[in-house]
Amino acid sequence: VRELENKVHQAMVVTSGTMIEADDVSLPAGKLGAVRVDVERPFRVLKQEMIDTFEIEYLTELLRVHRGNLAQAARAAGMDRKNLWALVERHGLDRARFKKP
Repeated sequence: VRELENKVHQAMVVTSGTMIEADDVSLPAGKLGAVRVDVERPFRVLKQEMIDTFEIEYLTELLRVHRGNLAQAARAAGMDRKNLWALVERHGLDRARFKKP
């Protein structure tokens, strides 16, 4: 998260407009994709949206791979099961949808 925060700050300094483009961010090829950042919106809001997006994508894939088994998913993620459960709940993910019929 700290690295992301630093990259956004750096990009805000070098951008010529109100939107941060891929060329404004110095990341290895393929890391940024088509992400655009509206610098007119508060940093804290944008940062939280990016974190939420990452968490949802990560948790979705983690639960898919482990077929909704929270204990296995937590071990694979190197997280405490209770913390993983809290994230799953926070993002409204339904573990049952990942279980094999």
